[in-house]
Amino acid sequence: MADSTRGIHLTPEEVLRCIHNSTVGGSEKENCSARDHGKVPWLSTVYICSRYSGKDDDEVKRNVRQAQLFSRFAIKQRVVPVAPHLMYPGFLDDRIPKERRIGQLCGKWLLTSCDELWVFWMDGLSSGMLEEINTAVKTGVKIRFFNGHHLLEEEDRLRELMDPMGEKEIGKEGVR
Repeated sequence: MADSTRGIHLTPEEVLRCIHNSTVGGSEKENCSARDHGKVPWLSTVYICSRYSGKDDDEVKRNVRQAQLFSRFAIKQRVVPVAPHLMYPGFLDDRIPKERRIGQLCGKWLLTSCDELWVFWMDGLSSGMLEEINTAVKTGVKIRFFNGHHLLEEEDRLRELMDPMGEKEIGKEGVR
């Protein structure tokens, strides 16, 4: 096994084997319990902190899409993103204050088990984001800030590079 702070790169199959061995047992269990032993540093978990709520459905959809892109960025950085605002709205209604609060409390609990909080700064911080930052400070979770606008611009440039002919996505409705 390589140094715990440098260049360990596993294939997806190796990651799945590690996960399987750490839950089922096996000869490689000691080598694959990444977070506990620091042997696979890119398996650290990062909590994705970005806006969710919005003044209307279109703004919420835009914020969800941004959170998805920020989570994808985290994957590209070889970390495991934790984005409760992409999960809990699937079964909790953010428009109902009690359900929103339950989702926030569950998210805070997840945050305390993460290695880092990644704050994606766009147009200021929402009250929910401020709560997450305060939780990270109180519990000693490392905080990193990212320029969300820059990452989204980069994502757009990558899309253009991948679609040099200007072809559009073809879906059920035809060319878009």
